[in-house]
Amino acid sequence: MKIDRITIADRPYRVEINMNTAENWENLSGKKLGQFEIEAAESVKTGGVATRAMLLWLFCAIIEGEELDGRTFEPDFLEFKRMLSPSIMSYFAPIFIKRYIGELAKAEPKKDEVKKKSPIRSAFHSFALWHWANWVTVLLILVCVAVAIFGTLYVV
Repeated sequence: MKIDRITIADRPYRVEINMNTAENWENLSGKKLGQFEIEAAESVKTGGVATRAMLLWLFCAIIEGEELDGRTFEPDFLEFKRMLSPSIMSYFAPIFIKRYIGELAKAEPKKDEVKKKSPIRSAFHSFALWHWANWVTVLLILVCVAVAIFGTLYVV
């Protein structure tokens, strides 16, 4: 697997998202992963991002990555935020998506899990479309007849 790195203050740091990262995030945030997912989904609906939560994810991912490289990440969360420019999140977002939800997003549903259309709904749907087309045709004919009648009456 490719090792992801992010450069912060002219120094590349390894970014690793695994279960240790998730546990560290839970401990530092005081929240469960399910809460993060709900807040992130709500934030996306309103057009925003869960910035503090994502910053904490980045912090935890760098701590884990540096530990896997045999180093310790010294700055605390406050010092870490001072090191960052807002644009750093645009570099972290693709890594986060790939590592946290990427495999889930790529997974194809199994054949058993694919919902089949109900034959009753399909038949009703076809019937409704057929009748809709007929009603539109009838309406157009009535409009043409009305224009012909009113156009003739108006001229006379």
